[in-house]
Amino acid sequence: MHYVVIIEQAGTNYSAYVPDLPGCVATGATLDETRQAIRATILFHLEGMRAEGLPVPQSTSRADEESILTFVVSEMQFLDAVERGRADARAGRVTEHDTFMTELGALIGQAEQ
Repeated sequence: MHYVVIIEQAGTNYSAYVPDLPGCVATGATLDETRQAIRATILFHLEGMRAEGLPVPQSTSRADEESILTFVVSEMQFLDAVERGRADARAGRVTEHDTFMTELGALIGQAEQ
């Protein structure tokens, strides 16, 4: 069985959790340490569920890196558009709101395609 594991940087360390196994979390100083810790935690979690006579949940979560990457790129483009709008407004070329709305409309149009 496969489970999606989410690993996040948390300041100076990393944390990991499994959406399909509530309470199944681990931390580590490095990515490798965190991966090892979450593997051991998943096994421990599943063994505990079996020992308690609880059903082992099926994995229902999915990870879609392309969608995540698209969102990150869109978010960066959005922030760039806001900053360009502010620069235009500071230079007196256009109001910040006008540039923001124009570029936001363009980004939404791209996302809908």
